[in-house]
Amino acid sequence: MLNFIRQGAGPPLLLVHGLGGSWRSWTTILPALSESRDVVAVDLPGHGKTPAATDSDTFKGLADSVEAFIVDQGFDGIDIVGSSVGARIVLEMARRGKVGATIALDPGGFWQGWERTYFRSTLLASIRLVRG
Repeated sequence: MLNFIRQGAGPPLLLVHGLGGSWRSWTTILPALSESRDVVAVDLPGHGKTPAATDSDTFKGLADSVEAFIVDQGFDGIDIVGSSVGARIVLEMARRGKVGATIALDPGGFWQGWERTYFRSTLLASIRLVRG
């Protein structure tokens, strides 16, 4: 189960942070969003207060965790916003047909050729640093 916070009233909106972040990544915009939306912001596995899962070092594992959260909470069709790797995850949720309106802010991972090798090697180094 993903750790999450929930505040506000109105149509639900799910926020998914980027690599190395937590639900707190959204604190600057939470008050404004909460004026008109029931905002749900999650901690991805291995981030914030959500413990790592055996597959949380893979994109599929992170995406599967978000999908399970959506299903468990009864949020099918929820509007969703993601940043960085969270943006990739929300695009995947849209592809899987689990969400409504989808906003992907700065989605990474659509690299070609040398970019793929460069980002994969730097991303793995970042993951090692975050996990200690």
